[in-house]
Amino acid sequence: MNYFSTKVEKLIGSNLKEVSHFKADINYTCIHLKNGEKHMLSYTLKRFEEMLEDSDNFVRIHRRYIVNFDFVSQSNKHEVQLRSGEFLPIARRKRNLSNSL
Repeated sequence: MNYFSTKVEKLIGSNLKEVSHFKADINYTCIHLKNGEKHMLSYTLKRFEEMLEDSDNFVRIHRRYIVNFDFVSQSNKHEVQLRSGEFLPIARRKRNLSNSL
């Protein structure tokens, strides 16, 4: 685990493996945990993407979402379904990712 992953864990107060996805909200990011908790932080999604760039599990699938592969139950070229039942869209430019999910 690198420095930035550790920093993210300190920011959210939880293990990074507990994060199902990140959702952008202008200059804030809502972090969704597997237990249903949500944390709003004043960091952009781009900043989290940079912090997690060395992680194999987290991938940006849309301008509003970074998803943890461990929480994806199924996907197609238009969306991913999380184990929680929630559907997240895949951007047109990221549709080649659906093959690797």
